[in-house]
Amino acid sequence: MYLMRVDASGELLRIECSGDVTTAEAVRAVSQAAALAEAGNIWAMAADLTRVERGPAGAMVLAAAMAAAHREGLRVAWIAGPAGRATIERVTRFAGLKHACRIFDSEPAAATWLGVARERASAHPPLRVASRAGRTPVLAAGGSPSAA
Repeated sequence: MYLMRVDASGELLRIECSGDVTTAEAVRAVSQAAALAEAGNIWAMAADLTRVERGPAGAMVLAAAMAAAHREGLRVAWIAGPAGRATIERVTRFAGLKHACRIFDSEPAAATWLGVARERASAHPPLRVASRAGRTPVLAAGGSPSAA
């Protein structure tokens, strides 16, 4: 499963993944993240993978999707524990995006590298995208994300 939200500052797209993430779901997340970032003129993403139990098996497929979706100047901070680090390094290398991506142990370290402030309070709720395996992602403003 994954959840995407633009922080209240509008500067950062946060992506949180958890559980078992299939290759198809990871490719869908990359595509949606790229579309949201482009539509919102967002140049920084933080992808938290610390709650992923099992990641996508298709590293080359995911790398190709990342390479195709990348815009010059976009920076991606991966937040992961030791178990996910090797996979992220391999996918990032295959995608040719080592210059645009870094791996961190914590969200504050990632935010510092990205150069964005931590989420600030806002009168408007953030845009959210949620997906569960086998379900169509649904965009929702504020409240709890849902999937159809």
